[in-house]
Amino acid sequence: PGALLLAYQRGLKQYLETYLSDARGALTRMRAEVDYVPHLRGVKWNSATANPSDVQLGTKSNWASVYSNHKEVLCAKLITNG
Repeated sequence: PGALLLAYQRGLKQYLETYLSDARGALTRMRAEVDYVPHLRGVKWNSATANPSDVQLGTKSNWASVYSNHKEVLCAKLITNG
């Protein structure tokens, strides 16, 4: 707990979707999406790249430490499906 922060990349997106079905007529549903990314507490992105590739994200020099003691970083490895 407390190792990661969630940063919202853009606001809530809402969609109304209408599907035609057989005997029941049309079905309408509302769908909502939110885009966020986990951030590791104690480090920050240190590159001007706005949309980095996986290789750039995995490059150590693109990250800067912002902690005063390494014990403040509460995560050893972060694996995401992004």
